[in-house]
Amino acid sequence: MSKEEIENLVEKTIEEMGLEHCADNKIGNWYFRGISGGEKKRLSIGLEILTQPQIMLLDEPTTGLDSASAFFVVCTLGNIAHNGRIVVCSIHQPSGYLFDLFDDLYLLSGGEAVYFGDAKLAVKEEVIVLSNKSKSSWWKQMYTLTDRSFVNMRRDVGYYWLRMVFYLGVAVCTGIIYYNINTSYLDIIARAKCQAFVYGFMICLSNGGLPSFIEEIKVYNGEMLKNHYGASVVMISNFISSFPFLLVTAISTGTIIYEMVKLHPGFSHYSYFVLNLFCCLSVIETLMMLVAFMVPNVLMGIGLGTGLIVFMMMASEIFRPICDLPKFFWRYPMSYISFASWALQGVFKNDMIGIEFDPLVAGEPKLKGTMDLLY
Repeated sequence: MSKEEIENLVEKTIEEMGLEHCADNKIGNWYFRGISGGEKKRLSIGLEILTQPQIMLLDEPTTGLDSASAFFVVCTLGNIAHNGRIVVCSIHQPSGYLFDLFDDLYLLSGGEAVYFGDAKLAVKEEVIVLSNKSKSSWWKQMYTLTDRSFVNMRRDVGYYWLRMVFYLGVAVCTGIIYYNINTSYLDIIARAKCQAFVYGFMICLSNGGLPSFIEEIKVYNGEMLKNHYGASVVMISNFISSFPFLLVTAISTGTIIYEMVKLHPGFSHYSYFVLNLFCCLSVIETLMMLVAFMVPNVLMGIGLGTGLIVFMMMASEIFRPICDLPKFFWRYPMSYISFASWALQGVFKNDMIGIEFDPLVAGEPKLKGTMDLLY
């Protein structure tokens, strides 16, 4: 073969294997990741195709691959077979959607032939119904996933326990820095800074659960691909299982901050502060769950998650009053979409309204607490 014919054959094989997007990538080794496991499998098959064999024998080509990679490899083998070559491969416990890709089946049991013929006819003759649809009810799926997720959260130190320690540490530090704020004129701004710090920095700590989320999502993706349950069940069950951890975090940190800083006295004001903090943590946890669904690795997830949180905080009073934000985009509509904007306005009103502050000049009337004092 000439050099041009060889290059054409290589390009055709790369295209046939679906490796165009990684044709210029390095394969990788133990310290350099390189191409994925599924791509390596297809590369091995492609190397055999270059010799232009009429018969290809493969021993469990899907072993060690995730569901998506296994599906792509079997599809590739099917295309090779449909192009005129004979492809024979052994496969162990294939899923239903993989089994449907095979043309003929040679079924063995205990070393003896049980069936040989059309793969689809085998299903009809052995009275086997291959269905990926879950037989469990929606409530059963919800209960099982909630229980499993709660066990994972309880056992994994990095999921919530370690973050709770960080939250408590930040709460104590916040209480020390803003300890026993009074009602002097200068403490008006100090109160606002304290609450902005709580709802700014502490919310960002929710990123810490992203690595655990992504690891759990890998399991969910494989099971959802087999139609065991849907994404809505995953989201709801994860929120339910995280509820007690978020509630304990909000109550413990909120109590420490509220008592040390001496914010607006009264149980109703304290309850509002804790409930508001709990709602913010819940929103962020849900956002991080969505990020975990969208990104393939922890590094990208942390980058996207942090960017999303900061983007929401930029349209709130953490950085500038809403009235001073540019009208286009940042005030309308971002300040209305941002959960941080609503949360901060709520805690500012909860703490300010009803308190009288000392005037800037002695002898003048006391200042009634309103949002206008902050601006």
